[in-house]
Amino acid sequence: MNRRHELLPPADSINRLFEANHSDPHSILGMHFDEKLKSIVIRTYDVEAEEVYALVDNKKVKLEKIHDAGLFAAKFPRRKKHFSYKLEKVFGDKNFVTEDPYCFMPGIGEQDVYYFNSGEHQRVYEIMGAHVKTYGDVTGVLFTVWAPNADRVSVVGDFNNWNGTRHMMRLMGGSGIWELFIPRMSEGDVYKFEIRAQNGDVFCKLDPYALKTEKRPNNAAIVAKGTDFDWSDN
Repeated sequence: MNRRHELLPPADSINRLFEANHSDPHSILGMHFDEKLKSIVIRTYDVEAEEVYALVDNKKVKLEKIHDAGLFAAKFPRRKKHFSYKLEKVFGDKNFVTEDPYCFMPGIGEQDVYYFNSGEHQRVYEIMGAHVKTYGDVTGVLFTVWAPNADRVSVVGDFNNWNGTRHMMRLMGGSGIWELFIPRMSEGDVYKFEIRAQNGDVFCKLDPYALKTEKRPNNAAIVAKGTDFDWSDN
């Protein structure tokens, strides 16, 4: 089996990824240990990227385009510890470097999910919507939305050319909650949620927990850090 094929994930996962209705893209994208290859495999999916590189330990490793639809991958020797990396994507004469959004653990805990689904969460606005977060030394925005009947939910905006295939979210079990941490996004960035319904229809929706929105006639949400306004009984 040649290298092009050995780095491919299972066929059913590939089909769901390319059809943009995968409920757990983290299971095949990002960094994974492959038991058969005895190696660490990094995969990323971008239909618009011409080339992709992994920046590891001050080295630049080119990811192979293992599928014409836009799936890139590379394998690395197994290490004793998890290693960090960045992705450099090339778009014509431009390139973009960022941490891989599919390498982060869920940003919403099991307890929050439980209380949300039981209707007992007292500060739901703190977990749903868009919130600037820092994990380790990486700052970005954690997006969370409840869409129990969706086949797929993505974050879209100017940052990804409103392309719903580039930042697909992860479904948290059977909770109906979808989440994704996107590194290097920040306060002021514009976004919406793109939803694929079970009948195949695709449409964009405003974040119901948005802290800030655009002025008419524009109608997207804006990442905000909230307000220090001191509310009182008056």
